[in-house]
Amino acid sequence: MGKTFTMHQHVYEPIFEALKDHSIVSAKEIQDILSAHHKRKAAFNELVDVIVNLKTQGSLQVAQEKSAIEQAKHSSDRFNQAIIEENQYAYYLNRLVSPISAKGIYLNKKRASRF
Repeated sequence: MGKTFTMHQHVYEPIFEALKDHSIVSAKEIQDILSAHHKRKAAFNELVDVIVNLKTQGSLQVAQEKSAIEQAKHSSDRFNQAIIEENQYAYYLNRLVSPISAKGIYLNKKRASRF
């Protein structure tokens, strides 16, 4: 079975607060949040534990550099629009490409119906 972990609210709540608007947050910013919480510089292993736990849980995605995002945005927008138009009435449309992660992102049925 997979590894389980406990997400202690007092540790993760400030990180979730920083992530709530879905903006890009660097590993250094997460470390700063942990350091402020612990009132000391967060150790590297604490940072790795938090990032791995958030990634495993699905709350965190790796992002490309801002320049790569800007470069990919136009083509990914065009690609996604073509996919949406081609599958306008298809219920199986469940992924679009993200210029931020350079991966396909899951699109649930409720979100898909807005297109």
